[in-house]
Amino acid sequence: MKTYEEMYGKHTGAFYAPCDYNPILGAIGEIVLQVDDSDYQGDSRVLYKDGDNWGVLFFGWGSCSGCDALQACDSPTEVEELGQQLESSVRWKPQEEMLTWLYEHDWKGDYSWYEEETHKFVAKARAILHGFGVGTEEERMVAADWFEERGQVYEAAILRGQGTRLSS
Repeated sequence: MKTYEEMYGKHTGAFYAPCDYNPILGAIGEIVLQVDDSDYQGDSRVLYKDGDNWGVLFFGWGSCSGCDALQACDSPTEVEELGQQLESSVRWKPQEEMLTWLYEHDWKGDYSWYEEETHKFVAKARAILHGFGVGTEEERMVAADWFEERGQVYEAAILRGQGTRLSS
């Protein structure tokens, strides 16, 4: 894990905790996909790639130092410790095992399954691990066609922007 200074720059004077998790997330590894809730508090879902391994990180964040771990940090050392905690929370697996996990995980049992962003993340992560890009409209349509040909209509609908929920 990088140091506070490497992630956020040199600290001088009174400490004010940063609000942006992205420097920490980027320090963990190569981000392939990130889907965040678009609210004042919520969850982030990140797909990482490291050589032949893929990692998934889900974590929640808040809007103030009372409900957000990063904003509650009182020093650069605490920010580094939080980064280490997030890094150790990444679930790493080889590609085929990660793809299996994305299909077999009990998503309905997860606290964030009610969020549309979780469904979008899972559908896009499945597409990426099947070898598709999802960054452009054309890439998403190719992936959607592939899923639809295999009867995976929920993934296809999400990638086309016509659906918001997976079946499981």
